[in-house]
Amino acid sequence: QITEPDHNLQLCGELRQRGSAFEQLANACRYAIAMPHALPDFVCTETVKRYSSPKKKPDAITAELTMEKTKSHYAKLTVNGRALPAGHNLGDFLFEEQAGSTGEFAMLFNVFDASSRAEFAPPVDVVLDHNRLKRYDYRVKRENNLRWSWLFVNYRINPGYHGSVFVDRTTGAVSRLVVQVGSDEVDPQTPISAATTTIEYGDVSIGEA
Repeated sequence: QITEPDHNLQLCGELRQRGSAFEQLANACRYAIAMPHALPDFVCTETVKRYSSPKKKPDAITAELTMEKTKSHYAKLTVNGRALPAGHNLGDFLFEEQAGSTGEFAMLFNVFDASSRAEFAPPVDVVLDHNRLKRYDYRVKRENNLRWSWLFVNYRINPGYHGSVFVDRTTGAVSRLVVQVGSDEVDPQTPISAATTTIEYGDVSIGEA
């Protein structure tokens, strides 16, 4: 049951009004709006490889990631297997020290959130890993991205982004989300000028849930 305010479901209704080609995307929209509030709180381990130079071996960063009420927090960080000094081992500090981000753990929700005002193109039928999918390309303008931020030293930016939502043509389930940022969607002085994230969706077990 979806209990989100009507304004968050407005986009879902608009997509449904565009006809049968957008019906599965409208269903995915309703799922995305409800999903963050249905997930249990959990703790897991995240591993990140940080590249500071093409000629240097990347740093391996591990952290305990806690997801609570759709918010994320890092703790117990190690760099290349070594724990940080007590003063630094506060969690989010390392990810904000050089480069980090916040909001990426709810990207499917972000795309369909009313504030994002995502623009969707008509679907394209594709086959990935022998699965028949519909690909819906989308774009979120920079001024409408209120939920996903990039963090640098004394600098924060909410980039514009675009990508694709892949929906299974048989089951209607979301199969993949691609999020891309181009150089025209950030400030010229932003240290990262382009980025691509691909999220694969599937059923998983979270503890005994």
